[in-house]
Amino acid sequence: MALLESSWWQAQLGLCTAWQAREPGLFLLIFLAVFTVLAAFTLPGCAALSLLAGTWFGAVGGTLLVGLASTLGAMLSFLVARHLMPAPWQARLHGRWGPRMRQLEAMMQRRSGLWLVGLRLVPVVPFPVLNPLLGLTAMPVRRFFWPSLAGLTLGSLPYVLAGLSLMDFWHTGQVAWSTLAAAGLVALAAWAAWAARTSPRLRR
Repeated sequence: MALLESSWWQAQLGLCTAWQAREPGLFLLIFLAVFTVLAAFTLPGCAALSLLAGTWFGAVGGTLLVGLASTLGAMLSFLVARHLMPAPWQARLHGRWGPRMRQLEAMMQRRSGLWLVGLRLVPVVPFPVLNPLLGLTAMPVRRFFWPSLAGLTLGSLPYVLAGLSLMDFWHTGQVAWSTLAAAGLVALAAWAAWAARTSPRLRR
């Protein structure tokens, strides 16, 4: 089966890289648009694109682009919940996540946007749920966008580094320094998320 063969994946990557070389601006815009839609509707593919972003746009460019696309996707979900979500879905969301929503409302009242940066880095509330939840609150758009951009950009760094490491290993057979950095960041984020979700204070 072609999907299981590394040669097929190498061929597809080569086609995309050649396309980028011919039309870099269009390639960037399509990458941004596809990632935004996938993030907004939590469709499969964001992780793969994050891993490839470093190869196509470099460590810094890939991280910034993935952070921006993730934020635009989150913003789209936020705005859909605020303006277009049917009332029965809103009631269902409130019923399932009502206590957590009240916590979010309280944090908005007494804290700066840094709490949202923290929630992006440590997903106590899952990404697909947090965006529409906040859309149903009174949070201003600007207070949603900028902290989300900061947190999601920082959170994308381990994936971009991991993608660069995988490509290095694929081509050279050697483990790059970014592998250890990415693994450490992912492990730290996973531990922080586990600790936050199992904290009695946050589960109330």
